[in-house]
Amino acid sequence: MSKVSVPLVLGVALLAGCASVPKSPAPAAVTAGSAANDNLNTVAWTQTAIEHDLIYREVYRQAGEKLLLALKDRAWDALPRNERKNAVKGLKPAVILDIDETVLDNSPYQARLLASDGDFNEFTWAQWCREKAAKALPGALEFTRSSRTACRSAVKKAAAVN
Repeated sequence: MSKVSVPLVLGVALLAGCASVPKSPAPAAVTAGSAANDNLNTVAWTQTAIEHDLIYREVYRQAGEKLLLALKDRAWDALPRNERKNAVKGLKPAVILDIDETVLDNSPYQARLLASDGDFNEFTWAQWCREKAAKALPGALEFTRSSRTACRSAVKKAAAVN
């Protein structure tokens, strides 16, 4: 490089560093009217995210594994000893589940509320329940069916031993 070109390159580099960059427009201010809608976000995630389905399937798969282990241990009890009022002996195994958003997907009801700009109330909830439109959540049917089979089998084995 010649002696003339080095100062020229340095000068151009310095000037380029001082050049102004066009400013992008400032983000719009968030107002009370544009606050996030948690219900909308929840319904959208519940109804579209593959992670939602995978989580439910995995939780039910693990619950099935834990149930099989518990049924093999005849002394196992879900309740702590100090909360048990009756003897465990002779009780049949049971699986107790909450229905709403554990076994059944009620996100269509929530979506309906969003579409009508409504809030939860007993009347619309009762209407939804009468429709019997809720579908089973991923893994729920498989878990309940396999649990029924496993519990029945455990009862038969216990009866054979006694």
